[in-house]
Amino acid sequence: LPAWLLWRAYYLSQMPTLRRKLRIYVEWTWGMFFPPTSRTCASRAARSFRSRSNARLARMASKRPVTELIHHPYQPPAGFEAVAVGVHKASTVIFANTAAMRARDWRHKDGYTYGLHGTPTTFTLEARIATLEGGKHTLLTPSGLAAIVLVNFALLKSGDELLLPDNVYGPSKELARSTLGGLGITHRFYDPLRPQSLASLIGEHTRLVWLEAAGSVTLEFPDLRALVGVCRERGVTTALDNTWGAGLAFAGFEVGVDISMHALTKYPSGGGDVLMGAVTTRDDAARAHAPGAGRRRQRRGDAAALAAVAAAALCRA
Repeated sequence: LPAWLLWRAYYLSQMPTLRRKLRIYVEWTWGMFFPPTSRTCASRAARSFRSRSNARLARMASKRPVTELIHHPYQPPAGFEAVAVGVHKASTVIFANTAAMRARDWRHKDGYTYGLHGTPTTFTLEARIATLEGGKHTLLTPSGLAAIVLVNFALLKSGDELLLPDNVYGPSKELARSTLGGLGITHRFYDPLRPQSLASLIGEHTRLVWLEAAGSVTLEFPDLRALVGVCRERGVTTALDNTWGAGLAFAGFEVGVDISMHALTKYPSGGGDVLMGAVTTRDDAARAHAPGAGRRRQRRGDAAALAAVAAAALCRA
């Protein structure tokens, strides 16, 4: 008897809850004096099976925790506004239905289609850069050089000619020699301090003239009004690298340039920890021809997506 009691106590100690211990103890004690019949055993087995089946069905009917967390029904209340621009990080954008998705046009900023095409963070920074530059439309790029690439790819094709100042930004010169040259786009260099040098080089295949104020590294400041006047007379598009002016020290659109490119990595960032560029234009026609045409190449393969945190940091700067 003592051994039997010790064994019974040990077994009960292994049960997970006190309630279950007591239930099993009562059943075992009752069974010692009133042995169960076959009908009682069958009834107990049936109840146990139904209990397990019901529990399984309940688990299947309810969502798993991971699913419930991902598809959580909570929506924060609308109307939140703060001084700092919010950081919106996304690739996939949610639509109300398929019709809403198909009706959305990624080329316009009246809605969102995909993280690469813009978020509230990047749209806000683009609007502020457009105001800074005195333009109307701005498109952000992952770097200043990416902005130059965007303009070149949008406006030039095989057989076209590009004219660059001889003091142009070094990587821009290398881009013309290697990448654009391999695409059948020729280039020549003009003296930015002599407008007549530019006038003598513009030919029937010239499609784009880059301007710099001030010139990279050597910092010569050309007569931009005269250079722009030469290009307008010949119907050639002008693009200004306004990184030095930063939209504050110099307003390129006031002298008549068509496109202003700006390496936001420099002055707007200020902290040396952000890589970003911008392309700005003033009129709708230039936007449709330049950033709009090149955007498909730029944002769908030729460059990386913009970091929302970096865009928000520039908004604070």
